[in-house]
Amino acid sequence: MKNKKNGGGIFFVILAIIAVAAGVFAFLEYRDRQSIESASANAQTQSSDAVGETENVEKKIGGSQITWQGKEYTYNQNIRNILFIGVDKKEEMQIQDYAGRGGQADCLILLSLNTKDKTATMLNISRDSMVNLDIYDMSGDFLAEERGQIALQYAYGDGEKRSCWLQKKAVTELLHDIPINSFIALNIDGISTISDVLGGVELTVPEDYTAIDPSFVKGETIVLKGDKAERYVRYRDINEFGSNNGRMERQNQFLRALVSLLKRKVAENSAYVDTLLSAGKPFMTTDMTVDQMKELADYDLDETFIKVPGETQPGAEHDEYIVDDDKLMELLIKMFYIYE
Repeated sequence: MKNKKNGGGIFFVILAIIAVAAGVFAFLEYRDRQSIESASANAQTQSSDAVGETENVEKKIGGSQITWQGKEYTYNQNIRNILFIGVDKKEEMQIQDYAGRGGQADCLILLSLNTKDKTATMLNISRDSMVNLDIYDMSGDFLAEERGQIALQYAYGDGEKRSCWLQKKAVTELLHDIPINSFIALNIDGISTISDVLGGVELTVPEDYTAIDPSFVKGETIVLKGDKAERYVRYRDINEFGSNNGRMERQNQFLRALVSLLKRKVAENSAYVDTLLSAGKPFMTTDMTVDQMKELADYDLDETFIKVPGETQPGAEHDEYIVDDDKLMELLIKMFYIYE
């Protein structure tokens, strides 16, 4: 499954994230025709649970404690992680007949919530990150593991909750068993729909993006709505080496602006939640409850751009993001662990 021209696949992420940060995702009552529990049980019996670990890491007690460079760390139990998945597929979210039709996860952001401090941090994961993928046939039967971009893992599910569970599993393994409590997925059409409902997202263009759209002039303050909002967060030229890196930065900028806008809108009119519910519901899927979503309203989002460390390298068919495992462990310890 190769990328399409103009980035045929990334997406926009962040809408989801933002909506959450603003307490707007109260519409997660959206239920799928297949429960995540049964999907998880099925995938676990078919998939390999092996996780490649850095040589310096010794896992203990299911990952709640680790030893890193001679020091022991304990996982911070105040942290709750939510995976946001941007899917490069138009049309409403629906269960697919067989693997390969559900799209790819072109945007992956882990939102980490500190339930004690009421703060939230975003960890960006390149869709080009090279990992061991669980490969399934058209009937959904497990075949083998294969090295590939992490974005492809989503495609081997049902296009809904099973795809999300498989993607969550891949991210968990990449991050050395960091627990992911929940997920929210949003597809391409969701970005323009939500942007329009909000009346447009205002931001200042940081670089010359006129190759994407003539109005994306460096230094200009613009209002992103509809197709323009989608282009800003989704576009990348797959013929340009490392183009996904710049796209990830635009997504984060858009997200921060969207979070701010959503908070303001909801503060002015609490009924805005219902409006967003109606607009975004067909394009999303999640395993979170309404109550869980409402709890997110008071979190303050750190605007720092944090990315899984690594380097983009040219591959035989596409860019390959090679994660720097030692630097990743240092980052994970800083974000998720407490030194004892």
